[in-house]
Order: sequence, then C-alpha cells, then structure tokens
Amino acid sequence: AAPPGRTGFSFSSSTFSSSGPGGVSYESSTTSRAGPGGVREVQSTVRDHRSGTHSLTVNRGLGNKARIITRTRDATGQVTGNEALEGVSQDETDRFDEDWLARAHHNLPPGNSSSRTTQVPVLRLGGGGQAASAAPG
Repeated sequence: AAPPGRTGFSFSSSTFSSSGPGGVSYESSTTSRAGPGGVREVQSTVRDHRSGTHSLTVNRGLGNKARIITRTRDATGQVTGNEALEGVSQDETDRFDEDWLARAHHNLPPGNSSSRTTQVPVLRLGGGGQAASAAPG
C-alpha cells in the first residue's frame, strides 16, 4: 500500500524468456503500476510453449483491498479462471471494480496496457471458477 500523502507514481516492467533447441520455450513478463492513494496494478503473463499453456494474472489493489484474477488457457484451448479477494467480499466485487477504475484513471501512470486495464475489468468469473470471457491473447 502507498504511504499516506504519497503523490508520486511508479512503473516497472520485466520480461524473461528461455530458449531451447526448438526456439523460445518459456516467456514471462510482469508490469507493475502504483499511484497515490494506494491504487496499484500488477499484470503477469506466462507462456509455456512446451506445455502449450498461457496464463494471465491481474492483481488490482486499493489500500488494503485487492482482487486477483488469473485465467489460464491450456493446450486444448480450455480456459479456466481463479479469483482471490483480500478485504473484499464476493458481493462487493462490482463496487471494488468501479472504485478501482475511477481511481486508476486519475492516479496510475500509463503502462503497456493502460487503455485496457483502466476501462474494463479484465475478467468476470462465473460459477465454479470457470472463465466467462475469452482466453488470453
């Protein structure tokens, strides 16, 4: 969480890839953004070309509250999703998303995917943890 009265922004990005005899076999990247008032977002992607899986995790936070959503596409194209909540009940997720989007719009530095992340929630989960939206690109 950001210290009270913090007025600065932070942005960081990292990428890792591993190559084998057939070319790139594993890639991961993480982008973090934080701004005043404890608004923050961390996006992580992993592509494992050996197993054919691709996952995206988005961790959005406001102060001591967070919503972490992961969706994974396996080699068959099956998409699954998980959601973890910190300081937010399932009934409060829509309100949390609205609050996060409003604060992120004004308080987060632009990032690689700022237009997507500050306009729409990344993933809506249906019952049983199944992803209700398209697979990660």
